[in-house]
Amino acid sequence: MPPIGDLRDLLRRKWYVDERLRVLMLEKKELSSVELPADKREQSKRRAYVKFRRAALLEEIESFRAESKRVNAKLKGRPEPEQAA
Repeated sequence: MPPIGDLRDLLRRKWYVDERLRVLMLEKKELSSVELPADKREQSKRRAYVKFRRAALLEEIESFRAESKRVNAKLKGRPEPEQAA
């Protein structure tokens, strides 16, 4: 069991990671419902932006999921997922 100070820091980190993950998932959901303008040129610009932003969000989501797994493993007193493999 980690010391109380470390436990407090881990719980703060867990809260931050979980909250950030929730916000990223909401952003991803909002991107899927973006309305496209009538102008074809503007449509292609908007599609390119959505594609770029979605890729960036997916990468960030994966990063925060991995961080969440690490924090959860530390809280439960297990070795980190990378160390176990």
